[in-house]
Amino acid sequence: MMTALKPKLILLPLISLLALALLAGCKKTAVLPVKRISDNTWSLDGKHFVTASNRIITAGEPESEIVFQDSYIPDLAILVLIFKNIPTSSGTYKLIRDTLEPLGDKEMNLVSKASDTGSCTYIGEPIDIQVTVTGGKVKLTIPEVNMKSYDPSKPAYELSAAVYER
Repeated sequence: MMTALKPKLILLPLISLLALALLAGCKKTAVLPVKRISDNTWSLDGKHFVTASNRIITAGEPESEIVFQDSYIPDLAILVLIFKNIPTSSGTYKLIRDTLEPLGDKEMNLVSKASDTGSCTYIGEPIDIQVTVTGGKVKLTIPEVNMKSYDPSKPAYELSAAVYER
C-alpha cells in the first residue's frame, strides 16, 4: 500500500529550488566609484576636481587668497591664488614668483599642495593671466607652469588649471 504524500512536503522543496534558481540568475555587479566630470579642474601630478572654494581675507594682512580644494580627504589637495586684493572686475593679472615682497595691484602668486608633491610654489617668469569676474566670482585659466616643492628633495612639477569659484 502506497502512502499519499502531503502537499506541503512537496511544495517546500519546489519553492526552495525556485528561490535558488531566481537568486542564482540575479546579475551581481561591483559597486563602482562615481566618475567625476567637471570643467573646474587643475592638474598637478594628477588631475584634481574643484569641489569647494573659499576666500581668505584677513584684516591687516597685505594679501587675500582664493582656495580651491579637491575632495580627496585625507589626501586633501588645494590650489591657492594669492592677490593683494581679491579681484572685483575682470582684467589681466601678472602671475609672479613669490619674492616675499608685497604684491602689486595686478599681481598674483600661486601655491599648491597635494599628498604626492607637498606644498609647491610658482617658480617661472612673470606671465599674464586673464581673470574674469562674473557675479562677484573669479574664474581663470593658468597655462602649464613650473611649480617647485618647498621640500628641496622633491622635483619640480608642472601645473595647469581652469578654475572658478563655486
